[in-house]
Amino acid sequence: MRYAFLFLLAATLATPIHAQHDVWALTNVRIVPVSGPPIASGTIVLRDGLIAAVGANVPVPADARVLDLAGHTVYPGLIDLQSAAGVPPDRRPTGGGLSAALAAQQDTGGWRGLDPDRMVRDDLRPADAAIREWRETGVLTGLVAPQRGPMRAQAALVNFSGDAGRMVIDPRAALSMGFEGVQGRYPGTLMAVMAWQRQQFLDAQHLAAVRARYQTNPRGMERPTASPGLDALEPYATGRGLVIFDARSERAIRRAAGLGQEFSLNYAIGTAGEAWLALDVLRTAARPVLVSVHFAHPDSLTGTAFLRTRQGAMPSDASLQALIDRNPAAVDSAGLRYALTSGGRMRAADFLPHVRRAIAAGLSADAALRALTIEPARIVGADNRLGTIEAGKIANLVVTSGDLFGDSTRVVMTFVDGERFALPPVAAAGAARRPAQRAQRDTATAAPALA
Repeated sequence: MRYAFLFLLAATLATPIHAQHDVWALTNVRIVPVSGPPIASGTIVLRDGLIAAVGANVPVPADARVLDLAGHTVYPGLIDLQSAAGVPPDRRPTGGGLSAALAAQQDTGGWRGLDPDRMVRDDLRPADAAIREWRETGVLTGLVAPQRGPMRAQAALVNFSGDAGRMVIDPRAALSMGFEGVQGRYPGTLMAVMAWQRQQFLDAQHLAAVRARYQTNPRGMERPTASPGLDALEPYATGRGLVIFDARSERAIRRAAGLGQEFSLNYAIGTAGEAWLALDVLRTAARPVLVSVHFAHPDSLTGTAFLRTRQGAMPSDASLQALIDRNPAAVDSAGLRYALTSGGRMRAADFLPHVRRAIAAGLSADAALRALTIEPARIVGADNRLGTIEAGKIANLVVTSGDLFGDSTRVVMTFVDGERFALPPVAAAGAARRPAQRAQRDTATAAPALA
């Protein structure tokens, strides 16, 4: 008996501390798995950061910490494929004129946006407040990258846990690109940016061809030289990696589609604020579209400015704004593959209200949910790990007080990689939320009460 006790004690001490507290049973909860019909009242078991079991009649393991979530609903963690959470802000040279240009040329920090070899994974700030803010809205995974430059970086698919050792799911999920010129140096204009991007893809494809010939028969052939930028760009230039273009306007969408088709890229159109004006090219391209719900003012978009000046068409601000708000619904009606995103340029607190705005403008709630879960997971090839509530997938869950898109619904808690984050209770009317009320990792050993 004594030896059995000592053996059990030794096994317990050998088990990592986090693993001893990593089993949860969420019971009596409404489950919206996305992969199938909702379960009116069921149980989800989480173990070792994964969903171990889910269903209406799942037994509760003896070692599980039980949360009775009666009256609440569980959804898969939401995914934003255009996020800047955890990415340090771009650095800019101070001053102007020649000094600014020289500073830009000498800068090696990657702010220029000419860095296909830049790995966002290496720049992540796990303690960034934005990670917590997005997690509190229910967005638990983001494809994070800088937001300016012709070739910004290799974006990382990241879980918003704040755990530096576990948060990166895929360090090379996509190459992030845009069409902004570079301050103080070449390429500074749109024409120069397009020329530079084309040359980079041409050079990378040429290098890939030379290396393929060298590997087939190197005898008598000069060994290909290494180039960090082109080496990093090669899988994207040859269609083996996903390229995401930040293309907000109609013209930018057409520009991105043309570049993608010219070089046979595996690409997606990001932001797509004027997708409703470019449905013809989007249908022809048959590539995924990342539709931002960061709805712009009509005067800031090129397509709506064109509508204002076209003979016989002088729509009001209100009618133009209605067309812009209907952009996600127009993409959905066109039968395109798409995901909803923040566009990397909005506050976390505004995200779900803007999704509700898209729903009010004609997008169905079911389509919106899929565009925030399974569809973005599929676009980045992570649907075998994310996007639905199924056994074996990463335990990213959002617990809400009601329907996710209801006006009065709030996020009560989240699980990221199976780790629970409890949100503070709603403050009384007129009372300010105290700093101490911010969401904290749950360290209690007993099931906490729900606010």
